[in-house]
Amino acid sequence: MKRCLSFILMIFGFAFAQLEPRDCPRQLMLSETEGETAFCQTLKVPQDWANTQGKTLELAILTLKAKAETPKPDPIIFLQGGPGGAALSTIEFWQNLSWRGMRDIILIDQRGTGYGKPNLKCPELYQNLDDFKLGASECRARLSDAGTNVDLFTSSQNAQDIHAFIETKGLESVNLYGVSYGTRLALTIMRDAPGRIRTVVLDSTYPPQAQRLSEFGPNFLRVLRQVFDTCLAISACNEAYPSLEARFFSSFNPSGRLAYQQTISGLELSSADILNLLFQGMYSEKTISSLPYALDKLSNHDLNSFIIVLAGMASAQDLDTGNFGFRDIWQGLGEVFKYIWREVQSEGVYFATECPEDVFFQNYRLVRRDNEGLEPILQDFANQTALDMFAACRSWQAPRGVKIESQAVVSDIPTLVLAGSFDPITPPEWGKRAAETLSHSYFYEFPNAAHGVFLSSDCPVQMVEAFLDHPETAPDASCIEGLEVKFYVPQ
Repeated sequence: MKRCLSFILMIFGFAFAQLEPRDCPRQLMLSETEGETAFCQTLKVPQDWANTQGKTLELAILTLKAKAETPKPDPIIFLQGGPGGAALSTIEFWQNLSWRGMRDIILIDQRGTGYGKPNLKCPELYQNLDDFKLGASECRARLSDAGTNVDLFTSSQNAQDIHAFIETKGLESVNLYGVSYGTRLALTIMRDAPGRIRTVVLDSTYPPQAQRLSEFGPNFLRVLRQVFDTCLAISACNEAYPSLEARFFSSFNPSGRLAYQQTISGLELSSADILNLLFQGMYSEKTISSLPYALDKLSNHDLNSFIIVLAGMASAQDLDTGNFGFRDIWQGLGEVFKYIWREVQSEGVYFATECPEDVFFQNYRLVRRDNEGLEPILQDFANQTALDMFAACRSWQAPRGVKIESQAVVSDIPTLVLAGSFDPITPPEWGKRAAETLSHSYFYEFPNAAHGVFLSSDCPVQMVEAFLDHPETAPDASCIEGLEVKFYVPQ
């Protein structure tokens, strides 16, 4: 009954959503002209869609106009991941995609993120690096004292924001493109407000029925084995990096520490630090070809090279051939600093969404059970990662979400599901699970891709374009047959 009342209020509450023009909050690329090829807006919505007379918040929106003189009327709305990621920080990815030829591309900073108000950034987390849960507690207290109800930054409220934009904008139909958590948001919209959704693309899918903490360790091992087995099957790779799997795991000593300390900075990295860097670095398709090289360097205790590659500062080839220099360092630092300049991650939104909708539907005992049989160093890492997340969520004091937030979404909206074989966080299996209850869906796995499949090659871009034009038929997937991963081997 409560959800029905909420839905009724949502339908009649769009009169309270206001869409207004604004100056673009971030600098556009030279190829864009504000007011002509790109324009920005602010969407003001209720903080709580069940109480449209209460406090409001603002969402920042940027539209990249289609390049055709007479574009198609159904734009693409991009749903960023995280949760807590800022869509406006990704404009460079979308500017020259072929999809923009006939359709507008709309980037929306979801509630609490990016250039919207409020932004649920949590600097307290970095002021209390030794006590993660204390940082989470202090961040929640500060945001609450400022009048922000952080328990309202959930997927269901977020979905109603997106639907309010579609209605207020007067769009008859739209296409949703979600990446990572953006796929979970897209699925929530398909469940709660499907009316004007023409098609959906789920790229690197995070379905609500997945249990991220319980599956974290096995998923990490799966993608590592993907690297080891693929290298083993390529003779040149196997010759260059023999016994890579055994050497990788033997490089971690039982104490949980590696002999790595920089004389100048005094930086010392534990095994958990190294595994976390490896896991995060594997998100990027740019690092895939360099992974055997980086893992080989790690097993030979050359952690400087390992870190440079996994941090995205240089490829294995650039590092190995001596083409790595200050320009690469500067580019790498630029990637780091953009997280400060553009506030691309709002940690408060992450806690407000993940804690009630994922973490609180799991328990630590079952997580430990699911990690049994992993390599000891991975088992310890996965158990500790889960323990830290449980502790942070208890400190955040979020309520448990309603049961539907952990259940599969059923829909007949045409949906294209894309997965990368080397994705460490949202494995292909999750995409298959989501597709099982989507009666008009097409699933494809890309053997050269990681997290964010559309970034990996022209093949998924072409398939998405074909799907958008003809969602009633499966796109031509023949281009996948020619895709293969090419690991760097020193010459």
